[in-house]
Amino acid sequence: LTLAGPYPYRYEKAGGDNPLGVDDRLGRDGRLIRCASVGRLLGKPVEAVYQAMAGLFLQPRRAMMLNAYNYRPKKPVDRLNFNSYHLSDAAARLGERLDSVELLQNEKDLLTPFLQRTGPGHRFDVLWMHSSQGRRTLKMSGGPFRTKHMPVDRAMAAYMLASFSAADPWDASTIAGRALRGGAYWYFGSMHEPYLQSFVPATEVAMRSTPPTPLASAARQLPGYPYDQPWKLMLIGDPLFCLRAEPAQRVGTDALSGDPFAGAEIVRAEPGADRSDFRQFVDRVLSGEEDATGPAERLLRRPRRIRRDVLAQAVRVLYRQGEDEVLRAISPEDVARHPVAAALVRRVHER
Repeated sequence: LTLAGPYPYRYEKAGGDNPLGVDDRLGRDGRLIRCASVGRLLGKPVEAVYQAMAGLFLQPRRAMMLNAYNYRPKKPVDRLNFNSYHLSDAAARLGERLDSVELLQNEKDLLTPFLQRTGPGHRFDVLWMHSSQGRRTLKMSGGPFRTKHMPVDRAMAAYMLASFSAADPWDASTIAGRALRGGAYWYFGSMHEPYLQSFVPATEVAMRSTPPTPLASAARQLPGYPYDQPWKLMLIGDPLFCLRAEPAQRVGTDALSGDPFAGAEIVRAEPGADRSDFRQFVDRVLSGEEDATGPAERLLRRPRRIRRDVLAQAVRVLYRQGEDEVLRAISPEDVARHPVAAALVRRVHER
């Protein structure tokens, strides 16, 4: 879902002083489960068109990754500490898909080599940074990193794990504002203090973002994870932007017609599952989830005998339709093969 217009950027819940991102509230169902990734095009029409077209047609090939947090490889990795947000694994995984990835991490002076590599004429298409502080400065060894240090003059996608970096993206004196006016067509960051755990660790983002999965979708929390409710992470740019090596291929209308089960070898039930329930379930999901609750309930009577992806989809359908009694009859252990399905069933049990 892409917003193109002067829409509100933040909102506050009644009686609170804790602004949340409007875009992270959109694209959700009545139970606040994310149904779509949301991004917005910012600026004048020519800038918005640039952001949209660049995200659609450009294929990044070179990345600069910088981690300003201390990384101790021998320390256990935990989702609740800074060590889990290292960039070593993510750099290795992205290096398998891009032409080159440069990583700056655990240096006594990070800013100097960063400026040497990202000065005028730099060739990086992706900038991925982990740091902390605010709108115009970031903590960094050899720093601080200031707005003026943000690379410009090149089409670029920027992933910024830092508090407040996207608080005022229309202000060119801020980090996000300079990036967007300097050529960035895609910017993911926080519009307020998000807390570290609201960001998905880079290793997981890199694993999830294998094409054709959009980078924005890979960077969002899954249902049942911490901070999966409307929060403060915002995206400027196309939510379907993907780190792909080749342009996306247009799908002709002929591919969208006909029997979706023509390729039975691709979409099939697990051995032992009731084929009629499976076919009916998928058919109804394609046309609208509300009608799929019946076959979903029947499939989940034998949750260990259906495919993992079908298991997760069936649980999502029942959860979104408020079928709590049906889900309470299911043990979280029976759906433990899929973490999202297990998290949703567990959430219903805990109510």
